[in-house]
Order: sequence, then structure tokens, then C-alpha cells
Amino acid sequence: MVVDSVEPRSSVLFRSDAQRTKVLAANVGQVAVVFAAQPRFRVDFLWRALIAAAAARIEALAVLNKIDLDSAAADRALEQLRALGARCLRISAQRDPQLAARILAPEFQGRETLLVGQSGMGKSTILNLLVGTAARTQAVSGRIEAGRHTTSATHWHALGTGGAVIDTPGFHEFGLSHIPCVQLPALMADLAPHATACRFGDCRHLHEPDCGVRTALSAGGIDTSRYMFYQSLCTPVAA
Repeated sequence: MVVDSVEPRSSVLFRSDAQRTKVLAANVGQVAVVFAAQPRFRVDFLWRALIAAAAARIEALAVLNKIDLDSAAADRALEQLRALGARCLRISAQRDPQLAARILAPEFQGRETLLVGQSGMGKSTILNLLVGTAARTQAVSGRIEAGRHTTSATHWHALGTGGAVIDTPGFHEFGLSHIPCVQLPALMADLAPHATACRFGDCRHLHEPDCGVRTALSAGGIDTSRYMFYQSLCTPVAA
């Protein structure tokens, strides 16, 4: 391996837990969050990925793969991600690879894109469509309804049309411990407009009176599951 040059960092994407912070990639222009109906996806993983991307000021692209598998839950999740500001694609990378490649190519060319997602969602298959047979793929284990790890390290793949795809190993948790509670509402598109309507400037939107977020929640302006998700992120920090 030869280092040609060292470039300044324009963006850095992290995931973290209470023990450590892990850099996923630097100097990327977008994060493509891949999910599918099978194996079972976690919607909070998708939401966490969007928050991490927003914190790093990186555009988010949501890719629903395996649309040949009927899943109302996956379609609902995609529409919610669209409402939260992510660009959204629907593909079947394995069943209809030619159409999937035509849909994906314009979104990836000329950009440095980081692929993230839980194991088994089809990231390696998508990578192969974009750059050729670069990644090994495996079938999903139906018995345990879980993906099998086929990518064991992060790799950079240059695209012939310009830009690159950075493939990451599938992981189950997208920790956000590096983001303080006070910063979270501004990174959540559905909470942000209401977080400025609070009586107190340091409102954490948990128990404080005259809280714009909780008022919007009571009026149906914020989905209850999204507020509970915010609480789950913020309460350990606030405790």
C-alpha cells in the first residue's frame, strides 16, 4: 500500500457507544442506508443513521432493496425516511439487477458514497452492480432470519463514472453516544421546527413546562414512536 497524499477532512461519520467511538469514513458526500424486508430490519437503525449523517453534514440516501419481497412495513419506513429528508430509492438488486443498476447509477456517479446497513440487506450485491464483482455475497439464513457477514473490513471502490463507493461490514447497532442530548432535536427533521418554540432555551423536551416539542406531540404533530425514540437516546445522557 502506498499513500499518494493526505487530504484535509471535509466530513467524518462516526458511530459510538459508551466505551468507544468508531470512525466509519471521512470525506464522503453521502451515506446510503440500505435495508430490506428480509432479514428483519430495525427502524431505529435507519433513524440513527440519519441522525449520524445530519451531525456530520452528509446527505442521506435510503435504499429499500428486495422490493420483490412484499413488506408493508418496509414501504412505510421508506416513506417516513423520505419525510425526514432522505432521498429514497426502491430496487431489487438480485431479482432485477439491470433496472436496479439504472436506478442506482445516477445517485452514485461523481460522489463518494458510504454504504451502511445491517447484515444481509444486500449491500454487497449493490456494490457488485456498481463496480463489478468486487464483493462476495451470501444467501440470508432463513432459519434464524438474519444476514450473514460477507464484508469483514471497510473498502474503497472507485467508480468508472467518477466518485467511489465505500463498503462497510454489516453491523447491528448504530450508536450515537458522541452526540449530546441537547444537539439531537436539531438533527431530527420532525422535532427541529418545534424545538425552537420552548419556554426555556436549554429545554431537553423531556419534562420541562411550556415545551414546544411536547406540545406538538400532544397535538399529533410528532409521531409518538419518534418521540419515544428521542427519549431513548436522550434519557441515558440526561439521567
